[in-house]
Amino acid sequence: MSELQIDWAARVAEDDRGVGVGESQQARWAGDDKLWVQFHYLPMINNEKSNVEGRPIFDDVEHVRILQPGNKESIVDRPVTDMDKARFKKQYGDWKDGLNKPREGTPLEEWPILTKGQVEELRFFHLTTVEDLANLSDTNAQKFAGINGLRRQALAFVEQAKEGAASAKLASELEQRDNEIAALKQAVAEQGALIQGLHAQRATAPELEPQKRGPGRPRKEG
Repeated sequence: MSELQIDWAARVAEDDRGVGVGESQQARWAGDDKLWVQFHYLPMINNEKSNVEGRPIFDDVEHVRILQPGNKESIVDRPVTDMDKARFKKQYGDWKDGLNKPREGTPLEEWPILTKGQVEELRFFHLTTVEDLANLSDTNAQKFAGINGLRRQALAFVEQAKEGAASAKLASELEQRDNEIAALKQAVAEQGALIQGLHAQRATAPELEPQKRGPGRPRKEG
């Protein structure tokens, strides 16, 4: 690896750690004009939303891909940091200016009933998620041959997923209730056993004889 490659890799690692934030940008990022930088969205599973909806929900997360021309080992592809936004301010700004709002939902490519060709055709019309297809208006549906069947399947997929999520939520709540009742019964049983033990100790403890009063003071002689 050349000295330039080593220096470039070190700067990328240093930026990831946030080291040297107070240094001069020009000095730290010298040579960045030779890099190939591309910002893009990468769908990543959102576990919390997926559990609520009962189906895989993906959020588009900002990523940056950085390559050093001529060095196949220098590819970096990671979530965007504030450092990246400052370091590649122009590229990031240009990318954001020409990009639509990120999608949310189940990507069409994650829906197994569609072929790759169907996904690409729908994407051409800015339909990128199953939810987009399910919510397609009748007017727009007229632009597609045979789209109504897919739209009905998309609606069924979304509705079934919601019903499944509601059933799963109810089952979880019932399980939590049963666990709380079981814990309460256990606490009552333990308290009852403790009280019984105290009664048993009291019943078997020897009774203490009352202390006898000592003789009174002697009478005074007149």
